[in-house]
Amino acid sequence: MSLPLISVIVLTKNSSKTLDSCLDSVKNQSYSNVELVIVDSQSIDDTINIAKKHSAKIIKTDWKLLGARYLGFDKSNGDYILYLDSDQLLYPDTIQCSVASVGSYDMLCLQEESYEAKSILQKLIDADRKLIHSFPDLHLDPMRGAMIPRFYKRTLLDMVFKKIEPGNIHNVVFFDDSIIYYEAYSMSTKVGVVNKAIMHIDTSSILDFCRKSYCYGRTTQQLLKTDMYTKLLKRKARLRQGMSFNLISIKSIILFLLKNIPFFVGVLVGRATTIRHQKIK
Repeated sequence: MSLPLISVIVLTKNSSKTLDSCLDSVKNQSYSNVELVIVDSQSIDDTINIAKKHSAKIIKTDWKLLGARYLGFDKSNGDYILYLDSDQLLYPDTIQCSVASVGSYDMLCLQEESYEAKSILQKLIDADRKLIHSFPDLHLDPMRGAMIPRFYKRTLLDMVFKKIEPGNIHNVVFFDDSIIYYEAYSMSTKVGVVNKAIMHIDTSSILDFCRKSYCYGRTTQQLLKTDMYTKLLKRKARLRQGMSFNLISIKSIILFLLKNIPFFVGVLVGRATTIRHQKIK
């Protein structure tokens, strides 16, 4: 009996610093029947050459993140889809464990941990992840929790992308993976968890972290226009489920402030910019 094909889809944009390690972790999987798909958003560094070195199928696009996820899915052939970020590393048995676990589920959350958390920011992110994974039952609900599947049955993703409005697919930058999960969960609540699956190479720069959150906030106007996923935006304003009076929770709160203050400043600036452009027209 042949092994099911797993399509690992990696979204990139100037990702050369971490991409080689990411793709090495895919190549070194104990599971052999793997297809590697890179969806690149106009990189100007060495990203494409690294992807070619790893014999990946390369798709170039100017679509935003949700559209890039759709294109990767559309051009892949796998029975299952694994969405991996370019700054993430798989454990050697992650895909094998996922295939073994997915039988009674339609999608799987892959437990994440920080890779070599050394800086203050990295330690805050690591604590936040530990809090989330300490309460998986609280965090599997897409509207209350913070866990998001990365491993999907192809048939479920096919239904998800058919349900999402084409305009949103092309233009949505932030909440892309949350939107996919939100729609998938409306069709199936069969969600499992694979422990010790992914290591994340987190940024050590608080300035870069805050700048990225601000930029994401500015891009939410497409969601606010359609009013389809504003409930996901409201979810971002809540503290993590499962908090108590301990050091991990305190660190999670600090990270919450570092992430959400610039994010919601970005939302306000984006909204003001949109209103100004409407008045000019």
